[in-house]
Amino acid sequence: MEGGEELWQWKMVWSVTALVISYTVLIIWQKMWLKPRRIRSVLHKQGITGPTPSFLLGNLPEIQKIQSQFSNLSSSSIPDQWFHSLFPFLHQWRQQYGPIFLYSSGNKQHLYVGDPELIKELNLIRSLDLGKPSYLSKPLKPMLGNGIIRANGHYWSFQRNLVAPQLFLSKIKSMVDFMEESTKEIVRKWDKRITESGGKVAEIVIDNDLMALTADVICKACFGSSYAQGNQIFAKLSALQAILAKPNLLFGFTDIRFLPTKANREIWRLAKEYDKLILK
Repeated sequence: MEGGEELWQWKMVWSVTALVISYTVLIIWQKMWLKPRRIRSVLHKQGITGPTPSFLLGNLPEIQKIQSQFSNLSSSSIPDQWFHSLFPFLHQWRQQYGPIFLYSSGNKQHLYVGDPELIKELNLIRSLDLGKPSYLSKPLKPMLGNGIIRANGHYWSFQRNLVAPQLFLSKIKSMVDFMEESTKEIVRKWDKRITESGGKVAEIVIDNDLMALTADVICKACFGSSYAQGNQIFAKLSALQAILAKPNLLFGFTDIRFLPTKANREIWRLAKEYDKLILK
């Protein structure tokens, strides 16, 4: 009797396990294949085509291949190098499929719109349903928080109304003195370098100086502090930006920000320290 009851319990365990596995596989199949296929089918009926995606990875292997081919070409062999170097796969697909086409990264479907008239029409739409895709804005949360750059829908509208008064002409004019003071300091620094070179031509790398100028103006306008006092804030932001800017071909396919990797732990640490500095 006990042996029969134990066997029945094992059968129940295996049945439940099989049911859970089947349900999980069904959900994955629905999310990774059926839903993207339905989206592509609807757009294909409207005449919108694009590169054929593969299961799970979509067009990511093709994107990587095109970028690899482009990196091996010399800059003199390609016109408009600055544009092609950003997204060479979009340029190639535009030539193949026209100004409007569909491609995918993992289970995410992307509609590329390169028709100027259609872009102009889209810009006239004021619907709150047209927001920013979460798979792009979510990784930037440690640096941007829940501010207007990441917000969508009614929360974006609330943030916009909150920020708008700070961008009135009278407010902007009140920042002119900050801008002038900070700019003069940078110009004096450059003049000093020219003088030290004997009054002749001096080679000056202005990237860091312009970043310092921007930081100084923002600190004085927003925090009432000098760049020296706000240096820590912008140091944390720069470090966060460097980590978040690392290329990731799996965008839209999987989100690994929750894993305690070395990079993620550094992001969490910097974000925590950054928040503390802002709230002081």
